Amino acid sequence: MVNGSMQHSDYKVFAEIFDPVIKVRHNGYDPKLMKHHTDLDSSKIAQGQFDERYVFSSRVRTGRSVRGLSLPPACSRAERRAVENVVVTALSGLKQDLAGKYYSLTTMSEKEQQQLIDDHFLFDKPVSPLLTCAGMARDWPDARGIWYEM
Repeated sequence: MVNGSMQHSDYKVFAEIFDPVIKVRHNGYDPKLMKHHTDLDSSKIAQGQFDERYVFSSRVRTGRSVRGLSLPPACSRAERRAVENVVVTALSGLKQDLAGKYYSLTTMSEKEQQQLIDDHFLFDKPVSPLLTCAGMARDWPDARGIWYEM
């Protein structure tokens, strides 16, 4: 580990353990045979129409992996802020009905936060021992927010 993040060579050391878990968890994804490609260019989204008779709203809770930055359990406050910047920059490229605005939890009032939680748009602060023990709530609410059209 370097600065709390796993480097590529560290992965190779433990690949025998990681690869079978990844394969099961990700529906057959085999890192020896497949390569994950990341492309955050929203202009390449060609489809994505929801049938409004069935979909009234949606929300997504994401996990993330940004090259060069540690995953949440090991990331520093500075890395979390860097991730926030990458995500906000990528989302800012969304157009038309996907366009919105990033609202930081640090500048949002408690009343606004609670309303978004009550409306099922915003996830509440992690309180589960699984998440808190893994460091997911560290420095809460710094570098966290919601992409939303208020």
